[in-house]
Amino acid sequence: MSSFPLQIKSLRTKDLRLWFSKPKWSSRLTLYSFILLPLVIIRFSYCGFLHTDVDSARYMLSALLQSEATIFALVITLSLVAIQLAASTYSVRVIDAFKKTPDFRILIVIYAFALIYGFWVLKLIEEMDAKVNSLSNLENHISHLYYIGVFAFIAVIPCIWSILNLLKPSTIIELLAKEITKQSLLLAAMEEKNKKGKVDRIQPIIDIIHSSLMKYDYTTLRDGLRAITERIINIIENETFTDAEEDRVAKLFFFGLRRIGVLAINGGDEDSITEILNCISDIGETAVKRNFRRVIVNAIISLGELQVAAANKNLEVEESLAALFIANLKKDLN
Repeated sequence: MSSFPLQIKSLRTKDLRLWFSKPKWSSRLTLYSFILLPLVIIRFSYCGFLHTDVDSARYMLSALLQSEATIFALVITLSLVAIQLAASTYSVRVIDAFKKTPDFRILIVIYAFALIYGFWVLKLIEEMDAKVNSLSNLENHISHLYYIGVFAFIAVIPCIWSILNLLKPSTIIELLAKEITKQSLLLAAMEEKNKKGKVDRIQPIIDIIHSSLMKYDYTTLRDGLRAITERIINIIENETFTDAEEDRVAKLFFFGLRRIGVLAINGGDEDSITEILNCISDIGETAVKRNFRRVIVNAIISLGELQVAAANKNLEVEESLAALFIANLKKDLN
């Protein structure tokens, strides 16, 4: 008995919240199964306890189906508004993050099944004579529909929670950052070479950072920069590249960071400039450990361009910081 409270206490609230908010198929199906399980147990424990006449069943199912259709329409509207809001606030590329979330698809399946099943049963009831007042053949179907309706109403809650959670920039950035892999970088580098640029997984986060910089949203800016830096560092630490691949990938991700850095310098945003310089330096230092010389060279070139831009704007502190990072990387390169 004493171990149970300790086990409950050991569960970290943050971990549970992250599991609940992560839009993965496995976690979502588990969540909806937990919602459905108590209703299934109740349903089969008391199977056949209901007795409904024809008129009551007809009116009840009509009201239930109308309610389900209304709620489903509202959820669709909310989802589309959320997608439009996120796309207009950050970038149209964040639509991909919404498309990959399972909640909305699961909810469509639940309500489609509930509505189709409900209309079928209602059609059977409509064909019956109310004077006979016998629903023995449909009693179980009616009971099933009541419980499915309750389940459908409850299932809206995690779906709305997920949609609202996706409106948070940190959640969108996290989802987009997971798409940054060695394969996606190489593919994006090839498309950049061919002037297509349709599969660049870094660009959506760069767009969010750009929007945050214009709005002085430093929290989102830091989240975006750190997400990109962490993913690139992880790739450098765990992957291997040929010389050509290393050069293409380095040019790709440093290009976005330089562009944001120049924008911050032109706006005189010293905190953002420092954050960007630190990100480039961290990537360069990680490349030193793996002896990725082309990444180091590109980091030095990027820092040099930002140093010159800072000098032109008389940002002496940022110019000195860039010079310090360049000196450290050159020492390691030699």
